[in-house]
Amino acid sequence: MKVRFKTSIAGMNFAYRRGQIVDAKARLARAWIKSGVAEEIAEAEARADDLRAVRAENKHLRAENEALKARVAELEIAAGKPTEEQ
Repeated sequence: MKVRFKTSIAGMNFAYRRGQIVDAKARLARAWIKSGVAEEIAEAEARADDLRAVRAENKHLRAENEALKARVAELEIAAGKPTEEQ
């Protein structure tokens, strides 16, 4: 059963953040739902959330990659290494 956490929770062997989607055993998922810390979600909604998370991570990684490229260029200039433009 797929659930989305309404609040962050943690125990001895687990930790989930608010908004995280987890595929849990039905009995455990129902206990979380009953206690109010999670809500059941449909499979299609879970896939949509997964896709949004992947897209956000991809955007972050692209920005990080561009920053690293710029830093490499700076270091190459500082080291006196010819650039592609030279």
